[in-house]
Amino acid sequence: MIILKITTKKLYRKSKKIGDYFVYFNGYFEKELNKKISLKFKSRSIGFLDKDKKLIEISRCVENGLPLYYFLRHNEIVISSHIKAFITKKPNLRENKKVVAELLNYGYVLPPSTIYRDIFKLSLLDKMVINLNNGLNITTEKLFKNRGIERNSIDISEYIEENIKFDKNRKYTLFFSGGLDSSILCTLMKKQKIKFNMFSTGFNFDVTDLIEKEYSLSASKELNKKTNYVSFDFKKLILKIPEIIFITEEPISHVQTLLLYGLMKEQKNKMNQILINGQGADGIFGTSSQFRFINSQDELDLPKINFFGLNFLKKGYLMNKERNKREFLERLNGYNKIDRDFLVDIEGDVDNTINSWTKCANSNSFSIIYPFFQKRFIREVGKMDWKFRLKEPKHILRKLGRKNNLSEELITRKKGTFGPISNNWGEYLFCILPISYTYFNKKKLRSFISNKKNRYILWNIINYSIWRKIFIDGISPNDIKIQLNKLMK
Repeated sequence: MIILKITTKKLYRKSKKIGDYFVYFNGYFEKELNKKISLKFKSRSIGFLDKDKKLIEISRCVENGLPLYYFLRHNEIVISSHIKAFITKKPNLRENKKVVAELLNYGYVLPPSTIYRDIFKLSLLDKMVINLNNGLNITTEKLFKNRGIERNSIDISEYIEENIKFDKNRKYTLFFSGGLDSSILCTLMKKQKIKFNMFSTGFNFDVTDLIEKEYSLSASKELNKKTNYVSFDFKKLILKIPEIIFITEEPISHVQTLLLYGLMKEQKNKMNQILINGQGADGIFGTSSQFRFINSQDELDLPKINFFGLNFLKKGYLMNKERNKREFLERLNGYNKIDRDFLVDIEGDVDNTINSWTKCANSNSFSIIYPFFQKRFIREVGKMDWKFRLKEPKHILRKLGRKNNLSEELITRKKGTFGPISNNWGEYLFCILPISYTYFNKKKLRSFISNKKNRYILWNIINYSIWRKIFIDGISPNDIKIQLNKLMK
């Protein structure tokens, strides 16, 4: 857990004095050649301290996969990777009603807002500057901006391979879906003669869900590297939702989180301590929906900011819905449609998922690496013209796959679903819906989720309700697990 506190109060010995302020940090301070002092946590820098200028710069270390939240009060700021660092008594956290519509619609909240009132999140694309010259003044600056002007920049596929390196002295476990991203990682690990094993996973509702198994096993066979396929009963994984939310401290946005957490718990003795995951590749290098948009084949969904009716929300939440929509759009001012989509995907879905998976891994004594999710890749790709970046779907990664002799079938086959395909999963969620009745209009809620098109909204509703019970109402995860078990009998 990262904790950085800047305050006028002298509390501990381990601190740096800057003007009237003390800087407390549970990592370590390391002097740099430019006279700046680096703030490092487990060998990764999260910022710099300049005593002469009385400035502190904080930015996210995406390699460690952890978020950075911050809480402000008079003459003091606390920055931490974990919400629990802000808890002084139970329960003292408050819900941010303004963003509930956004959360239910998308499954995540865009920074700097969070689902917690008065607690903010630093975007991985921003830098926080804390000026201590005259009080405590905080501003944020964009680290990256999609310029999209270059066509003949560096060979990005070659650049990716050059910057994805593994330690030959360590052993790894690769989460292998059989898609292009994980197939490239498998190929690069073999090429570098790395010691690793692979695990694949999926739900086991019925025969339709076996698509994931066939997808991963066929790719495993082509790459001549065995993968261990483990399937899970969705009902059993539902019971793990309270435990996962307690660990991740936010509602679960990605249903695949259940599968990865299940693997970490049940296959712990067979997996190596360092996990590898391809998450983030699509977000950085381009999605299929972005390709279709560029080629005028489709419209992008996210820039429409089309919040659902959500008429089941109670009065206090409905009042904030339109205000949230306006603030959501203001955060994306100055960007064209496709750059908006890029930002929302990176800062919302991708970052939220990586934060959750990292905390799940850490809680099970694993570390986890996302080789494609690097700031240097975001920087270089951001220079490229979109049409050059997406000459074809997943152009950059397909080019890298071809350079490494992957078959054209594996490179171009349709992306797998990697989530519950069967309609049965919606039935399981429907039966635990009473967990949410305290917070919504029961009649309108049941009417809303009776439409199968809203099943992912149903997933968000249930996760939000469980999060609220734990962090706002102070109910223990185990008590909620017992309640869920009774509802599913």
